[in-house]
Amino acid sequence: QIKLESNESERIKRLVARDMGVAILPRSDADRPGTEVAVANLIEPALRRDITLACREGRRLAPAASEFLELSKELFTDASA
Repeated sequence: QIKLESNESERIKRLVARDMGVAILPRSDADRPGTEVAVANLIEPALRRDITLACREGRRLAPAASEFLELSKELFTDASA
């Protein structure tokens, strides 16, 4: 049961360090220097995250943004879809 949701990863890590529960964090946040907690890789079930590219309506994407979008589609398209 979820008891707390927060955007403050360091606060979450402090709560975990005080034995007040467990948390699912991005690896980059879990590995960031600060409060030391044990880290385990989650393998099953596979987790997914939606990533959105936002731009001004009615405007063409800059060449770099277009290339980023195409590369992202190639790299992150779910092969099982």
